[in-house]
Amino acid sequence: MTPNKFSDIARKEPVIVEKTGRKNIVLIAFEEYERLIRIEDAYWAEKAAGAEAAGYEGSTES
Repeated sequence: MTPNKFSDIARKEPVIVEKTGRKNIVLIAFEEYERLIRIEDAYWAEKAAGAEAAGYEGSTES
């Protein structure tokens, strides 16, 4: 399969690439990657806000 074909498929759904019979990498559309990054950023922002509300700033308790 050509790289362009992988790219075409990955725009619609994740493409799992195997190496020596084991799942090695997953190709996803850039828009999906950005969506996942936004979810992760929101998760960590929420965790940081919770820690700050509980009295933590940085690596020490204030």
